[in-house]
Parts: sequence; C-alpha cells; structure tokens
Amino acid sequence: MPRTARVTKEATPAQLAARAAAGARLRAFNSGVKAVVAASAPASSHPTRSTRNDVDSEVTVKQAPREMSSTGKARIEPSVIEKVDHQPSNEKLSNLAFAEEEMVIVVHDSVDVNDDPIPYVINGGRRQAFIRGQEQSVRRKYVEILARMKRTRYTQEKYKDSQGIDSIRNIPHTALVYPFTVVSDPNPNGRAWLKAILAEG
Repeated sequence: MPRTARVTKEATPAQLAARAAAGARLRAFNSGVKAVVAASAPASSHPTRSTRNDVDSEVTVKQAPREMSSTGKARIEPSVIEKVDHQPSNEKLSNLAFAEEEMVIVVHDSVDVNDDPIPYVINGGRRQAFIRGQEQSVRRKYVEILARMKRTRYTQEKYKDSQGIDSIRNIPHTALVYPFTVVSDPNPNGRAWLKAILAEG
C-alpha cells in the first residue's frame, strides 16, 4: 500500500500573531524573574575573589615504584622506635605475667530470660566469650573482669530507731553479674587473689 504524503498546513496570520505574543510574554517573565532574584540577593552572595592562591586538591604525589625480588632478603622499611625513660619494674612485669596465665572456669547457667546467653568481656581490645555451663580455659585477665562485674540490689527493712520512731533501712545484697566457678588454677596464689577481688565493694 503506497505511503500517503504528509500534508502540512501553513499557519494562519492569527496563529502567527498568537505565537509571537506568547514568546514575548515568556521573555518578559524570564527577565522579570532574573531581575527579582538579582534584587533580592545580597551583594556579598557573589563575591569576586582572586584564585591566584588556590590549591588544587588533585595533586599527584610522586612516589618511586617499589621492587621486590622473588628471591633473597626482603627490604624492610625503617620503623619508628619509641624510646622509654626507664624499664618497667619487676613487680609490674610479674603482674603482667600473672594476668596472662590461663585458668579453667565455668560460668554458671541462668534461668533468667533477660540474661545474656553467651556473656563476653573485652580486655585490651580483645573479646572473650563464655559459654554457660562449659569448662573453658581463659586468661586470668578476663576472669578478673568477671570477678569485678557485680550487681547490688537493696531490700527494705522496718525498724525502730533509738528514739522509738519507725524507720526503714536499706540492706544491700551484692552478687556477681555472671557467677562462675574456678575449676583449676595453676598458680598457688590464684585463690587468695580471687578472694580479695570478690571481697571488694
């Protein structure tokens, strides 16, 4: 089927006049908006400044390529060594060694649904988790955190003071947040160490 030729109609004088009027109105509107924006903007909003002292952030750092051979000794970059004023005392060294000793403990199970099923502690940026009801060999420094995690609650008791007036005293009850039992400790001083921590308030 042959394609029909597209018939184009010429615009009438009325249509041409309407298009010209619409174009004039659009140009007038745009110029008016620009004038209003320019009048409302403060003079300092478009300051003129010199870019002579500007520093471009896209600066390429010149770095020499690093070559590493497949055999022989590797090149080690020079390290920064921090000098110390004095050596640590023997007591501090022994305390650090004491804290790194491993001991076997068991964290008790709990019937409280709000308690953590797998509690954990953090020492020196390292995390130690405890599985309830199972023997675990852990370092003493983590056990010390468990021994210091205590919770204190109070019960009230009515009594008569020295003047016979009814009063109330708050009785504290302190217990470990995560009770545990020490199964074995290689250090003979470990028992006294733990009892001293548990006795602290």
